[in-house]
Amino acid sequence: MKHSKAKKNPMIQIDERNRETIRNISSVLYIVNLYGMIAVILYKQFWLKQDSSQFEDLSIFMTLNVIVFLSSIFFLGGITFRQFSPIQLVVAYLVLFVAGVLFIILKYGWSDWDLLIGKVGIVACILAILVSGWYFLAWLGNRRLERD
Repeated sequence: MKHSKAKKNPMIQIDERNRETIRNISSVLYIVNLYGMIAVILYKQFWLKQDSSQFEDLSIFMTLNVIVFLSSIFFLGGITFRQFSPIQLVVAYLVLFVAGVLFIILKYGWSDWDLLIGKVGIVACILAILVSGWYFLAWLGNRRLERD
């Protein structure tokens, strides 16, 4: 008696070109969704002057979403370890740092320097951890790709 493998017969046959089109559309819509969440958060915070507790859940969801999204890109090989130079890492860090400082200034103003210095220190540390972690994930992803 022969052992036969069961054929998988999906309802819809999708060829490689269609899969690539679906991936591209999904990627674009995902990025549009992230930009939309950022716009809603900024609108609620700066235009409507809502307390951050009113949209804290959306902020946490968006932040975790971006962190996991970038981590996945780096680890799964969308951006490989070899594509980075130390200068590019420093520039990326500085761009993110300046964006964080501008956000802090917009949110808290210039009035309390001690508060600003403390918040800027927190941003600097968190960004150092994130950029280092993403670089490490890109390195691990590169090792994974070389093994496969």
